[in-house]
Amino acid sequence: MKAMLTKLVVPTMMITRHFMTTVLLSLLPVMAAGQQMLEVEVIKVVDGDTIKVRRKGERNLQTVRLIGLDAPECSSREREGQEPFGTMAQQYLSVAITRKIVRIETDVQKENEAGELLGYVWLDDRLMNEEMLKQGLAMLATEPPNIKYVERFQKAQRAARESGRGIWNEKTPLTMSPAEFRAQKRERSAEQAKRESELEIPDYEEGCVIGNRKTRKYHVPGGRYYEQAKTSKHRVFFKNEADAQKAGYVKSAR
Repeated sequence: MKAMLTKLVVPTMMITRHFMTTVLLSLLPVMAAGQQMLEVEVIKVVDGDTIKVRRKGERNLQTVRLIGLDAPECSSREREGQEPFGTMAQQYLSVAITRKIVRIETDVQKENEAGELLGYVWLDDRLMNEEMLKQGLAMLATEPPNIKYVERFQKAQRAARESGRGIWNEKTPLTMSPAEFRAQKRERSAEQAKRESELEIPDYEEGCVIGNRKTRKYHVPGGRYYEQAKTSKHRVFFKNEADAQKAGYVKSAR
């Protein structure tokens, strides 16, 4: 009798283990040929669709762009953004994944032209790309061949729009898509560069105004940073303050 029970128990245990393994595997994303799953630590969230990560045992950081979405642009001291949505998206993603271990799932195209890794970011069983769309903190932006989760992403954005979340709020919506916003900025920058080239002078002249292309500020003779501005790699010279202002520069407070 004991021998018979042993024969019955062992197969039962094997079946149970096999069943549990099958269930666990079914919860993981299905990987197509050529796709990868990388385990990394998130070091920094740059904005709502870009993060900096580090692989185990490596010192250098790698930039990852989240596939399938385009988040509002963040503002900084040197650039205009789409606020408050840019900061809202960055902060939401930062709170969720900074200093946490996530899995980066790649698709058919592994990198973009800038050499950034393109990926789906998994925090446990949460697909953060989908989460950003669901919360109304990014706009759907799928581009073949990376379309593995496109139907999930479409459903997530549809739910956000119908409930008026984030950028889809009817009272205070995002007035321009991130792509349109960047295109407008490029156009303005091109116009500004043309105007600046027409107003700048080729070399330093006594009493001229010195602008800084990075900060978009200008310094006048006697100013605290005037001498320092002469040797800046971002320097540009104007005959007077009026020309500097026409070129889009603002007077330095010091």
